[in-house]
Amino acid sequence: MDNGISTRYVCGTFYDEFSDDKTPHAWLIADDMIIIDITGDQFKYDASLKNDRPVFVEQADDFYELFEVDERRDVCEFRGLQFLGDDSLRMLRLYETICSYL
Repeated sequence: MDNGISTRYVCGTFYDEFSDDKTPHAWLIADDMIIIDITGDQFKYDASLKNDRPVFVEQADDFYELFEVDERRDVCEFRGLQFLGDDSLRMLRLYETICSYL
C-alpha cells in the first residue's frame, strides 16, 4: 500500500487425498492475477506440496491450484503499528524486512 499497489488477501486449504491432513496457506494477489507469497518455502519438506520457493511473485501456477480458497478479501488500510501494543516494535522490524525485498 505504501507503493500504491492494491492487493487482496487469500487463504486456502490443501486437503491431502491420502490422509485426513489439512494444510492452510495464505498469500496476496495484486491486480487480480499476480500472486505475492513470501512464505511458500514452508512446504519444502512436505511430500504432497513440494514448494521450496521462499518468495513467489508471478501469475498462479500448479502449486496454488492445490488449495481450495476459503477466504478472499481486500487488504485493509494500514493505520500504523502503534495499534499493536507491546508487539509494535517486533512488527515494525518484520515490516521493514519485508519492504527491503520489494
